Amino acid sequence: MGLETIRGCAFGGCEKLETITIPDSVTKFEHDIFNSCHVLKEVKGGNGIKKIYSGTFSGCTSLTSLKLGNSVEEIEFSAFLDCTNLKSFTSNKVLKKIEDGAFRNCTSLETVTLGLGIKEIGQGAFSNCPNLKTVHYEGTYGNWIGIKIWLSNEALENAQIVYNADISPNPTMTPMPTPKVTPKVTPKVTPKPTVKPTEQPTATATSTAILTPPPKTDAVTSSAEQSATATVQTTPDANIDNKTNTNKIPLIIIIGTVVISAGVIIAIIVRKNKTQ
Repeated sequence: MGLETIRGCAFGGCEKLETITIPDSVTKFEHDIFNSCHVLKEVKGGNGIKKIYSGTFSGCTSLTSLKLGNSVEEIEFSAFLDCTNLKSFTSNKVLKKIEDGAFRNCTSLETVTLGLGIKEIGQGAFSNCPNLKTVHYEGTYGNWIGIKIWLSNEALENAQIVYNADISPNPTMTPMPTPKVTPKVTPKVTPKPTVKPTEQPTATATSTAILTPPPKTDAVTSSAEQSATATVQTTPDANIDNKTNTNKIPLIIIIGTVVISAGVIIAIIVRKNKTQ
């Protein structure tokens, strides 16, 4: 039947282990199997493994790339903790969950490839991964936002997400097109025309001025006093326009005033002469 289980810490601290090939008969990988194998550079096989337990590759500082076996469905917490030279990680199509801190302190990690099966990424799974620039994802944007991503995964969230990625041995990555934003058109407001009020013609009333001299002091009215009496009456013609009438009325009043004043002066002079 072959080897089915590798027990915890089986190769932990093997300072000279550089390469290992895991037979496909192995279905169970226990915790810390390769913990602190500082010179381990390459891991092959392992297509029968369904879970990578906690601390399995923790402290493998020479590991530069890793491609999961076809059957791995879950990566436990701290499985790749402090793999400081790991630059790329490629998932399979069936991986569902990456637990808390799984790739914490992978300071050289630049590229992560995830399949459509991923449903949850635990808290701090990619914390302190300052060089993570690109995430290739097999699904669409709608699939991506449906993944439950916990806190402290800023590096993952700030990376460029390339959607519809092909998770094949030679993947071709297709970036999601940037949606076009149609600018809003502000409707033009047509100002309402200003309506000028219609000027009403000014009605000119008939003006009548009657000037009366001072009262007589005796029974005899001199001819001079009689000549001083003047009655001035002006009635504008209705057929003449308003502007002409307006100009004539003040002139008539002035003339009438002058005539009356002259008459009064003459009357005073005549009376004075009589008195003398």
